[in-house]
Amino acid sequence: MRKIAFLSMLLLMALACSKHKEDAPLGKEPEEPQTPAPEPEPDLTDYFTYVYDNPWHKKAYYWLNTNYAFLSVKEPKLPADIAERSIKAAVFRSDSLNRRIWQYRELPGAWYSWRYWTELSFEEELSDEEYLELLSDIKHRNSDVIISPYLTKDTSSYYALHVKKLAVSNIFYVKLKSVSDIALLEQMAEQNGAIIIAQDGTAPHWTARLWFALSVTESSRLNSLEYAKLFYESGLFAAAEPDFMTNDLL
Repeated sequence: MRKIAFLSMLLLMALACSKHKEDAPLGKEPEEPQTPAPEPEPDLTDYFTYVYDNPWHKKAYYWLNTNYAFLSVKEPKLPADIAERSIKAAVFRSDSLNRRIWQYRELPGAWYSWRYWTELSFEEELSDEEYLELLSDIKHRNSDVIISPYLTKDTSSYYALHVKKLAVSNIFYVKLKSVSDIALLEQMAEQNGAIIIAQDGTAPHWTARLWFALSVTESSRLNSLEYAKLFYESGLFAAAEPDFMTNDLL
């Protein structure tokens, strides 16, 4: 009896295996579950620029340097509100377009001619949040100034160079895709509170004329780093980058 039961069990198992093979498509092994595609790597920080001329490194990353800030004013003197805070300021320097970016020719009727800039330094250690709040408060109390952060460049990648002090100035650059795109640049600048101040007019090759210099103003809602990202991410332009002032210029 036990032998009959055992043989019956073997028969049932054989029938089940045969049924499984009939159901499976001919010539194909059962498919293994697919591993989902990895999520794209998030940005390391909110402070980055697009690298338009390097195929291996699309972005360069930066971190806030909370010890300093960039200040641009109409007159070479520190606003009273800032002086009362015991914030140190370096010597004011002329921000003349002809000196700062000599290879660009100033456009007729451009708003930008003379401003003065300095480096603010803070003695106390500030967190990123405290630092940004301080810059926002200075701007709120002094509507006629342009203030922007300092950055430290990412040194973890091959592309990056070691730069501890990197000032986000009031100027940024945009490269057109075509000489006929000047109207797009003018429209984008007007819509976002930036102004076109100069065009590259010295390089012999005509493609160099595609580069334009723009500036933020006292009423701009973004700094030059943020504007460069905004203009490039619009897809309307070939490249856009802020005018950083590095250690040797400070």
